Amino acid sequence: MMTNPFIEYINNFINDNTPLPFLKREDKYQEMVQALTEHNLTEYTELISACYSLFYTALDYHLTAQEQHDYLPYAVLLGDFISSYVAEILYKHNLFDLLKTFAYSTKEIMLNLLTNKSEDKLLENIITTLKKQVPQWT
Repeated sequence: MMTNPFIEYINNFINDNTPLPFLKREDKYQEMVQALTEHNLTEYTELISACYSLFYTALDYHLTAQEQHDYLPYAVLLGDFISSYVAEILYKHNLFDLLKTFAYSTKEIMLNLLTNKSEDKLLENIITTLKKQVPQWT
């Protein structure tokens, strides 16, 4: 399993403060690591992969709230908390264009889920945004 300080923070928060298990999305973490490596965009691999993975963790909690009503308040609040944490990470690291990409893309994904569309361009949009930023990283 991955070890990442951003993900571990959320894992510890959930374990210490809620009755819910941590819905770790290692598949999404590895998907982002692979994409960043393939595109030679490895400057912020740990941070960006964590944000990408945590977005899907937040989404999973929102979907859990919709399907399982036993811990609905926890699931909704965790989804919102994790989404805010992702925004905070990107903001604190001055990755404002990436923050915009996450904000727009994630809203689109959520709206697609509500209308039963399976379109998800978050990975593609992140890579496009990062490619525009590469000169600033060197």
